[in-house]
Amino acid sequence: MTIIVTRTGVRVCVHTGNFIDCDWFNATNATFVQDFALKQEGVSPGTSDFGNELESFLLAIRSNAPSASAAAAAINTAKKSLMNRLRYYDFSSAEVKIVSSIPGKYTRTSPAEAKKTALWRLQHLLEREDLPSGFERSEGRLAIQISSLSNMGGRESNALRNITSALWSSRSGSTFNASRPWERLQIIWPDEVAVRYSNLGWSAGNSLPCNAKNIYADEAQGRMYDSFRQTLCLWESSEIRPHSCPHIKTYTVYKTDERGTHQLAWCLLTSSNLSQAAWGQIQHGAQLAVSSFEIGVLYLPSQCRTTRRRFSLTPFHRLLGLDLEDEPVAASSSSSSSSSSASSSSSSSSTTANSPSSHSSPSVRFLVSAHQRDDDVHALYFPMPFKLDSSPYSSETRPWTWDTAKQEKDNFGQEYSLQGKHS
Repeated sequence: MTIIVTRTGVRVCVHTGNFIDCDWFNATNATFVQDFALKQEGVSPGTSDFGNELESFLLAIRSNAPSASAAAAAINTAKKSLMNRLRYYDFSSAEVKIVSSIPGKYTRTSPAEAKKTALWRLQHLLEREDLPSGFERSEGRLAIQISSLSNMGGRESNALRNITSALWSSRSGSTFNASRPWERLQIIWPDEVAVRYSNLGWSAGNSLPCNAKNIYADEAQGRMYDSFRQTLCLWESSEIRPHSCPHIKTYTVYKTDERGTHQLAWCLLTSSNLSQAAWGQIQHGAQLAVSSFEIGVLYLPSQCRTTRRRFSLTPFHRLLGLDLEDEPVAASSSSSSSSSSASSSSSSSSTTANSPSSHSSPSVRFLVSAHQRDDDVHALYFPMPFKLDSSPYSSETRPWTWDTAKQEKDNFGQEYSLQGKHS
């Protein structure tokens, strides 16, 4: 996450890429961006869920340095300064919900504790959301696209069941089928071919951690756990980021119409991979243990009312600026102005989906496209940098596992090295 503070506004960026060259120039990532104006003098914008969740997450972040060290003291001073600055900005115009995880052990009976886990926070938000028309009839599919695949509970996959059940939640109830838990579920994960012929060859697999035991019940026989045999789908990068492997992580429920257009019921862009460390491990029946800090943003139709961007710190920027027909709004004159973008990182270009700002018109539809159509002001277009309805694995497809020897050379003529990979 990156926060840019200026005298006129603040820019909040939640991105799936780490601050290393490989992530930004060679892998597929995405970034949420929204600008927020200063609070108006004498006007109370009211409480802001986005602002409260951002503050809670920042307060929880702690340094790995020894508590008595100069490094820890400097980090704490910087964090305190940032928190003081953020209180001057109005986050009530946020068009997404923050979904984060904070390490600890929590019980669901405490709302304050439950919101510190991505699993229960996300389920809580979805249970208060009406599904768009058509999704109520169980037409949707749940797509989980990740860049790391950890141990999800082996044969029973209880952890994956818990996550899947939560993701099918809505105001009208859950459509999760306990007797057929993997029905309508896609787990989009690269196979060996995608890594071998990627823009980095085998070396791309160094950023795709997954041990064979996490997928296979019997690797020698090539027998996967049912939870993966029935759900794994190919990673197929789009023309936005051809031949690159994922570092992006997305979770969404979608449906496809007769013209092949994908509509999203909601979309979560997050740092959370498919792991119990990120989503939590159920302990003692009712306790959820979270091991890692994670943060993401949840796009909900109820939060989005128009595709017009009304405030930007960079109003004439090609991607993050205002619409040409809109007049720039001064940072100090509007507490409800905002802008945001979701983009896939590239060394040469990036693509954005403008996030709405006003709450005066009906909810927009979430559609998948590389470009925003100017003639459809009631649709928000998501530039998914991968094929959403990708092909299921065949019986011959080998999922990417980084602790397994590869006999073939990659498209650069390099052999795969197992050095440093632990089973």
